[in-house]
Amino acid sequence: MKVSKINSELSPDQYHSLINEKSDCIILCNDMDKLTWFITRYTQFLCRKGGYEVIPIYGETVTNLKDFCYQVNCSLPFGFRVRPDLGALYDLILNFETEPDNRVFIWHDAQHQLKTTPELFNDVTESLVVAGFLNRNAMSTIKSDNTRYKVNQRNMIVFFDTAVEELLFFLNREYYIPSIDGVYDSKFEFQICEII
Repeated sequence: MKVSKINSELSPDQYHSLINEKSDCIILCNDMDKLTWFITRYTQFLCRKGGYEVIPIYGETVTNLKDFCYQVNCSLPFGFRVRPDLGALYDLILNFETEPDNRVFIWHDAQHQLKTTPELFNDVTESLVVAGFLNRNAMSTIKSDNTRYKVNQRNMIVFFDTAVEELLFFLNREYYIPSIDGVYDSKFEFQICEII
């Protein structure tokens, strides 16, 4: 599995040129200061750039599905508060209420869920990557004007002090794809970046 290295001292504009705009991205780093510098600068860059909905999720403060739903519900433009269950979270992540050019979920400290609540990690990861895939490929729904809903929706899942080998179970698996064009299973290509 290829791991790209990104120097934390580059400018956010340079980070952006190295990050694939068409796939989900796994960010790994063993230095918390470098990781914090990278991800906070990149988040602000996306917010200032325009054309992006940026949805931060702070993993250290998530202990259960209710916490996760709450954070996403407070960050993503959505017309009401959702109940804390996986179906509602999936609908929230699909979010047909807005249609920006780009939508990026940035899940900070995902290692917290990976290590403390692995079942929650699996469920939430599946919702994020499947919804992102469907939205960026215009396969999630048809709008009222009979055109397909399309948002370049991606996920950046950020891990501190986590080896790529610990992530193979979700990087190499097949995901159930409930596309409007038909249902099937598929593996995804993730970009893996190590911050140095």
